[in-house]
Amino acid sequence: MSVAKARIEAEGPESTILEAARRVFHRQGMAGARMQEIAAEAGLNQALLHYYFRSKDKLFSAVFQQDVRRLLQLQARIFEEQDDVFELIARFVAVQIEFLQKHPYLPGFVLGEWGRCPEHHAEEELELRKELNQQFRQLLKKARQEGRIRPIDPVQLMVNMLSLCMHPFIAKPLIMSTQGMDEAAFERFIERRKSEVSAFILSSLRPESEISVADLKSPTKPARSPAAFPPKKTKK
Repeated sequence: MSVAKARIEAEGPESTILEAARRVFHRQGMAGARMQEIAAEAGLNQALLHYYFRSKDKLFSAVFQQDVRRLLQLQARIFEEQDDVFELIARFVAVQIEFLQKHPYLPGFVLGEWGRCPEHHAEEELELRKELNQQFRQLLKKARQEGRIRPIDPVQLMVNMLSLCMHPFIAKPLIMSTQGMDEAAFERFIERRKSEVSAFILSSLRPESEISVADLKSPTKPARSPAAFPPKKTKK
């Protein structure tokens, strides 16, 4: 029995197709991927591929939905493990970027798919997002009451976090061209983003009383690390 056939029998044709499609979409992108190549990657004939997924758009949508669910589950786990807003933000950014490194096509597809077919999102996923947003608001409120951060709109902060993580993957060709990067240099740039974005976001949360005249005169001054922020207050 071939390796491909054994995998199909163990995982099922649909699961095998989705994993194969994910690899092809990763290599070729949505525009460059071909159903014939996906069928070959999965070790299936093209007729069986079309039996499960009638078109490339439907297959891409299925991969997209699966990956969005996986990312949402990772985000939920972060909220379960972290009860400090600074630690949560640093972990959230790192996990978000790591996931996008493995699924670089996802940000671009999010822009089109969510606007085109909002009904694709399961009710339970929307409810989980609302729950995570509420937890985020509560953590920010607590940190504000403790005097550890300045007043900030939770929606603005979350959009900033997501945008700073996602934008380099959407604008990859432009960034590589204007900055003279090859693939290896872009990967190093993305690795540095994990700490750079966290430091940038956390620095922006500093209480206004901590922003000195020197900070205002020196916009290029390095951001402080998360460890430099006011410690979490504990009750005596």
